[in-house]
Amino acid sequence: MLQRIAFGNESLTISRHSRGVSKSASNSIFDPHLGRSHLAGLAYFLLATATITLTATGSGIATFWPANAALVALLLTEQKPRWGMVLTIGMLANIAANLMTRGLLVGGVLYGATNLVEVVIATHALRSRLGSADPTREPRALGTFILWAGLIAPGLSAIGGGLTSAVVFDKPFLDSAITWYLSDALGLLIFTPVLAALFNGDYRRCFAEKSRWERCEALGLQLVVTAMASLVFFATFKPFLFTLFPAVMLVSFRTGRLGTQASVLLIAIIGAIATLSSHGPIVTLADTQEQQPLYFQFFLAILFFTCLPVTAGLSARNSLAKRLFDEQRALVKEKQVLAFRAATDPLTDIFNRAGFMAAAQRALVDPKSLPLWLIAVDVDHFKQINDKHGHQAGDEALIWIASVLR
Repeated sequence: MLQRIAFGNESLTISRHSRGVSKSASNSIFDPHLGRSHLAGLAYFLLATATITLTATGSGIATFWPANAALVALLLTEQKPRWGMVLTIGMLANIAANLMTRGLLVGGVLYGATNLVEVVIATHALRSRLGSADPTREPRALGTFILWAGLIAPGLSAIGGGLTSAVVFDKPFLDSAITWYLSDALGLLIFTPVLAALFNGDYRRCFAEKSRWERCEALGLQLVVTAMASLVFFATFKPFLFTLFPAVMLVSFRTGRLGTQASVLLIAIIGAIATLSSHGPIVTLADTQEQQPLYFQFFLAILFFTCLPVTAGLSARNSLAKRLFDEQRALVKEKQVLAFRAATDPLTDIFNRAGFMAAAQRALVDPKSLPLWLIAVDVDHFKQINDKHGHQAGDEALIWIASVLR
């Protein structure tokens, strides 16, 4: 009785891999508990202190406010955000920054409360709509991020900031509200994605996954952006701001959304320092010193709305391409598994009749290409094994015979 045949080098094998569970390190670059909140509070204090010192005069409103982004980024990236702790730390950091830089207590408390309202509105809306995902990963998510972090949340808080400035410090309400809105909106839009990526460990993972050449290229491109921004804002008063856009777009195509976020942040910091120290093309374009912050905010808005949507589109396209590639690879693997199951006997893992015939046809196309044998095995009295010892013993006998043939 001809039982099973293994045909030359066409026999197929199944390898069984043991599965283990590895304990990986945390994805975050920070301690996932109190340390994250404390570092976010420290970042808030440092950003608030720096921007008040550089961009605010007396009790006036700072013309650039990235501090709220630290709290929004932390609350967005935590799986179970501790709202009370984070908001308390933010409030204390705001009051401390105002007291240290300009001795404000009542005004500092009111400004801080208004900032926290903005943080709550932006974070709650973004978490409910986007979860903890990067808000710049694709165009629709970016649109939601711009709507809430760039329009609604800072727009509502601008009313409180303008009222505080008007009632407590006797400043024009409309001018204060406009300054508040522009400074907070740009601060959230530019700083939140970068800080969220830092809190999530996205930059660390991205850097670790790159080859040495890719790391050098990414760092080199950021150095080019830094050098160009420094030249544009410090070395000349000519309106060469347009030269920064090709550099950022090159970063977008070569390094993706994380690189673009970093480039926009670098340009914002360098441009703010230069403009506030009366250097660069913004100073030349503005007729008065009061117009300089407005012109710079306008430039940052154009830079953001030009580069980040392109990056979001590229990121979405790359994600789609990767998903299609993974699906195609899974289909190929599934097809191989199905072909293997169709051509082999499940008991012995050697060719069945269909598999043997297909392998024979392939081998006979060019029989001179390799030595060829055909072995027929007749197992005498095999039925007696089943009758005397049971079919389980018969199966084991077939498995042993197949192993000998292999």
